[in-house]
Amino acid sequence: MSFTAAMKTVFAKTVTNQSLAEELASSGIDVIAFNPGLVKSGLRRDLRFPMKHLLALAQVFMAQDSATGIYAATSEELNGVTGHYVASPKQRDPLVFDRSYREDLLRRTDALVERALA
Repeated sequence: MSFTAAMKTVFAKTVTNQSLAEELASSGIDVIAFNPGLVKSGLRRDLRFPMKHLLALAQVFMAQDSATGIYAATSEELNGVTGHYVASPKQRDPLVFDRSYREDLLRRTDALVERALA
């Protein structure tokens, strides 16, 4: 997967989180999107020189785990909070994507998945 495709996928997952939060609200399941921050990953493998090598050097300073992800998954203060984007333990905002936009994204995603599985 290319870096651009990975970023588009992250955005689509964030948009989809709002729909999931609404869908699962009555069942008591909280849905939180979060920014993992700079973590070591394999995303650089598809980049070209010089970005590939610059990111390889930068990974020395990147965390192995996402502190924000761990916070989002384990924080008592987020119990009952759903449909939010957590940028850091100190910043969270409600997801507010337009319903028609979300529905169109879900339709397109379903079509892509069906085509991939065919």
